Amino acid sequence: MATTDDAWYRANGAAKVRPITPGAPDFVGSEIDLTGTYQPLKWLGFQAGYSHFFSGAYVRATGPDSDADFGYIQTLINF
Repeated sequence: MATTDDAWYRANGAAKVRPITPGAPDFVGSEIDLTGTYQPLKWLGFQAGYSHFFSGAYVRATGPDSDADFGYIQTLINF
């Protein structure tokens, strides 16, 4: 985080993930992302991804600190 004098917000910029915590460490964490694609036809493709978030010092200092996993599968149609 640039500063811990403000909250940690979700991607929408409105909802808070963590409250304002002055003096807390500013390292939120690291993430690794893996993606793969498969294109069986010229106009059709599939993509899958997996991510793992490793919580950092800020997360550990401000509440529950478990790591997070998430994934997705999507279809790509080109026309």
